[in-house]
Amino acid sequence: MSTKNAQKEQKKESLITTHWGDDATIHGWTAIPNSLLMLQGDLGIGSTEMCILLNILMHQWPESGKSISFPSIGTIASRIGVSKRTIQRGVSNLEALGILTRYQSTRNDPLTNGANIFDSTPLKEYLNKKAKGITISNSNKKKERGNFEISMLLDSFLSHTCVLAPPERPWGRTGRLSEAGSLCNVSNTQKPPLRLFPFPHHCPSGQ
Repeated sequence: MSTKNAQKEQKKESLITTHWGDDATIHGWTAIPNSLLMLQGDLGIGSTEMCILLNILMHQWPESGKSISFPSIGTIASRIGVSKRTIQRGVSNLEALGILTRYQSTRNDPLTNGANIFDSTPLKEYLNKKAKGITISNSNKKKERGNFEISMLLDSFLSHTCVLAPPERPWGRTGRLSEAGSLCNVSNTQKPPLRLFPFPHHCPSGQ
């Protein structure tokens, strides 16, 4: 590895460690392109298959220049918490989708010891071909931004408002309003109109 690449890798590791913490990254980390997650539906990858794929990608070493790894079926099954048969079906599905190639090694190989060799080259080719076509429409961006702004306004409103049932119409236990301005608990399904008391107005106690 060149000095320049080593410095870039060290900087990347430092940023990830700072973000996740030293203990969380003690076993390393796995870098995947966001396009894989964004195109999961287009690829037809199910949730179980995605977990299997991430475990396979976890064992790849980009510095080798190859897109292969050879984790055992048993190891992947143990991590995900499913049977070996489930992993075998998932791998077969990934092969059928054309995004993973599996080769069988020999037990005489000291590196693989007879384990399956997984090659994700087809996945890389697909992502490089389709990633540029991923677009997020302006309407979706505006909708997401609008939902966020509404949520922020609602949080601000509730944090400055207390809500109580009218005392002249008792309808179950209202209790007292917490200092945080949380809603009063009620037990009846017959609920009359509520009254709002903006802070710093004194909120009346429950009956």
